[in-house]
Amino acid sequence: MSTFKTVGATVLALASLALVVVPQPDAADKVVRKTAELERALEAREVQIEPAEMLDLMHNNQVRLVVLDLRDEADYNMFHFQEARRVTFDQLAGEVGAALNPEAVVVLVSNGEERATQGWRILKAVQSSNAYILAGGINRWLKEFGEYSEPRPVPVQPLVQATDEPRGEGLRYIFPVALGDRTEIAWPDPHHLHIPEQEFEKKVKLNKVITVAGGGCG
Repeated sequence: MSTFKTVGATVLALASLALVVVPQPDAADKVVRKTAELERALEAREVQIEPAEMLDLMHNNQVRLVVLDLRDEADYNMFHFQEARRVTFDQLAGEVGAALNPEAVVVLVSNGEERATQGWRILKAVQSSNAYILAGGINRWLKEFGEYSEPRPVPVQPLVQATDEPRGEGLRYIFPVALGDRTEIAWPDPHHLHIPEQEFEKKVKLNKVITVAGGGCG
């Protein structure tokens, strides 16, 4: 019985979220219908891609990569990926989501994972985008690649322990000045920066193999 109560509570919570942040009247129903499928994928961490896979996507000319940033303006201005578009939940459910190329690989980012996960639920509820979440968010990206930046980001909220994954929504690293995407780690070249190759579990599935001239979003 407790399992049914938990599932029921999750459905109600997601429906409430959709009613709050999604203007379309049928969005809540779509979220409820897809709840079980979406939550299974999230729980199994099938859609949370490692920073190493994100780096690989950035330089894969068979991928049309779209990065959607769900953070507030101040954090976005401090640091964001090149060509990343800052969006709101309403925009995901509306014009932004509707305009996404079905062949694109969409990566949702926030400081941690919470807002990106909420955005992923909304996007998957209103359309079948090939969407993923950056594991650990911008905090983990800066933790792993910050040493290759000049200037380097400075930690402002120490982790509870060395292995702690920063999934909270506060920005845990800042730069001396707001750089936006004016730093190499906003779209790093692993060869130029001498970033060691990392192994990762590949999770991104391409709907269709395409050829894109150079990297970037589109």
